[in-house]
Amino acid sequence: MKLSTIFLEGLLLAGVISSPISAEDSSLESNNSTSDIIKAEGNGAPKLCFNANKSPFCLGNHNVNDCISAYKLRTGMDKKEATQTCKFWCSEIKTPTQCKQCKYKADYHPDFACDDAKYC
Repeated sequence: MKLSTIFLEGLLLAGVISSPISAEDSSLESNNSTSDIIKAEGNGAPKLCFNANKSPFCLGNHNVNDCISAYKLRTGMDKKEATQTCKFWCSEIKTPTQCKQCKYKADYHPDFACDDAKYC
């Protein structure tokens, strides 16, 4: 009985020591390779009203190749994911139909539905 009590206390103590609450603030910084740019994308339905290469999410010099390099460098995305992201965000999108077509062509699946987004 005494051994199980000691074991349980040790287990609980180990859990407290390794919990995020006991960690220092510097060790809690996210290292999941997402940037504020990508996080902004998930904050509800965005306003989609831009010509090709004019979106604020089309990084770099506002063309697909520069955008891909920028996303890979800034967020740690692999080439495929950066290409999908840039093909969508560097396209002309002003209507739900254009949004759906761009999602399909880029094989891109953001956290919003084209029908829920705001347009011009």
